[in-house]
Amino acid sequence: MMPLPGGVSVSNAESALIGCCLIDPECVEHVRQIVQPDHFTNDALRAIYRCILRVADQGLAVDYVTVLDEAEWSGVLERWGKTPDKRSAIVTATINCAPTSRHATSYAQVIRNHANQRNGEPRMPPARKSFVL
Repeated sequence: MMPLPGGVSVSNAESALIGCCLIDPECVEHVRQIVQPDHFTNDALRAIYRCILRVADQGLAVDYVTVLDEAEWSGVLERWGKTPDKRSAIVTATINCAPTSRHATSYAQVIRNHANQRNGEPRMPPARKSFVL
């Protein structure tokens, strides 16, 4: 896991981005233009993000319930733990990382920049403004 300035890891940005998508589904369309599932370093968070995108593509509301349902149907939950509590705890933890969706595009850029760095590509230019309702 690559540390960010101030000791924050890219995994924190990944968790925060998932949380933003769950608390404010409108940010999904904004962040999906910046970050793709393959940009994630954490396997569980990558799987959750894929579920979020599938739910959005189906035209359903992106939230805790619909994303967990998609994860269950796709078999993703089985890899996260033996009990439903452990499975849902991963998704719940992401919500706790994002008290607001205001900085979702910034989190997406952090994830994308770290993916670019791993692939030897240049950094993205800074966002002009974050997604705000």
